[in-house]
Amino acid sequence: MLIVEFTLTKTKKDKTMSNEIKQNIIRDLQGDVLSGDHYTINMFSCWLDGSYLGEPHYRKNLAAITECNNNRKKLRSFVINSFTSYIAHDAACSYGYAQKVLVEFLGLDTLNKLNEQLIDNAIEFHSTNFEVA
Repeated sequence: MLIVEFTLTKTKKDKTMSNEIKQNIIRDLQGDVLSGDHYTINMFSCWLDGSYLGEPHYRKNLAAITECNNNRKKLRSFVINSFTSYIAHDAACSYGYAQKVLVEFLGLDTLNKLNEQLIDNAIEFHSTNFEVA
């Protein structure tokens, strides 16, 4: 009986935490994410420049963008992975959960447009920082 009660309490707590995480992600994505001055999208530049995880992450991002050789298909994979990782890190959740919330909340059409914008941002980040690295 005690095991059943613990399991039910744990499941309820997990669901509550999951809902809070989802609401936090959605809150951070409110507004027009394609506007060019959206807070969360702008903070993604801090993810790229190492402000979150330090200089090794900054250098890793520069190297990854360099490897893409301006190939937008490869850059698309990079920005999807990086942006989802940024959202997951910021929300303290798994990559998969962050991805699920992004797709549900923004929808594929907006995500595709956002990916194009993030590719342009990554190219600009690279061109601005590559000489410095």
